[in-house]
Amino acid sequence: MKQMIGIVLTAGILLATGCQSGDVHVADLNKVLDIFVAVLDKPMEGDVAAAAPGDGSEPKPVEENAEASNKFLGELTSALNEAKLITVPMAVHMKPDGAIEGFVDTNQNAAKEADEQHLFKVEIDKEGSRLIATDESGPYHRDRGYTYRPGGFFMGYMLGSMLGRQGSFFGGSSPNFRSMQMSPPNYHADAKSAAKTRAAAARSSARAKSGSGGFRFGK
Repeated sequence: MKQMIGIVLTAGILLATGCQSGDVHVADLNKVLDIFVAVLDKPMEGDVAAAAPGDGSEPKPVEENAEASNKFLGELTSALNEAKLITVPMAVHMKPDGAIEGFVDTNQNAAKEADEQHLFKVEIDKEGSRLIATDESGPYHRDRGYTYRPGGFFMGYMLGSMLGRQGSFFGGSSPNFRSMQMSPPNYHADAKSAAKTRAAAARSSARAKSGSGGFRFGK
């Protein structure tokens, strides 16, 4: 009876920590950037088109428009899920520092919950005229140059919105992207292998802790 109770408790701890092999999700940053740029290049339609800034040679900080931002984030979420970058639903949101963050959206409510895995973030490097995607579970970075298209495209608004938040968050300055080392184009296989190794170590640690807990029943 004691042995059976111990097995049940161990299984419960493993489930609670979310350390099952099926919980390992690693989105390909190359594909993330492809999709991100494709959505940026889409025309803004209807009322949200009014949020796009006028003509200009480079992106500039703009006042944020909630409707335009939500429209872009919804379009990006749909495109990422249609591409099936991972095997479970995902979503994106905009962080206070201007980064667009992707996460596992377990309950599909498009809101980041405490127990939902971070997947990646995309930041704008204005000085380098590029977008930088980072795997938030490992030291992996990929970048993609952009050709600025102002006017009635998401790019004209979203890059300005990201810059506006970035400037406010960092007090008018920008993060030092120059020192960020980019991963090789074929990095994704290594990233998935490293994630599986980390998950296996977490499972092993959870089992060890559950086995050393010293549960005692009766005399």
